[in-house]
Amino acid sequence: MRVCPTHVIQPALLEGGLEGIWTPMMINKIGYCEFNCVLCSRVCPTGAIVPLTPEKKTGAAPFEKPIKIGTAFYDREGVCPGP
Repeated sequence: MRVCPTHVIQPALLEGGLEGIWTPMMINKIGYCEFNCVLCSRVCPTGAIVPLTPEKKTGAAPFEKPIKIGTAFYDREGVCPGP
């Protein structure tokens, strides 16, 4: 988490239950994933983040598409009802 230059990778607290405490997660309200940065993939001790090169992450030749970091979704259950 310390290698992230934009600090988007933060430790999870109780979001994943007790067994998920301190699991790295991205919090985009804090930062963003730098386009050419692959530092997290170089230092991940568990292999949860596959080793990347800037070319593979961005989809530069010979790769066809950039790496998909995640999928955004709207949590309708978390929406407060109106008055």
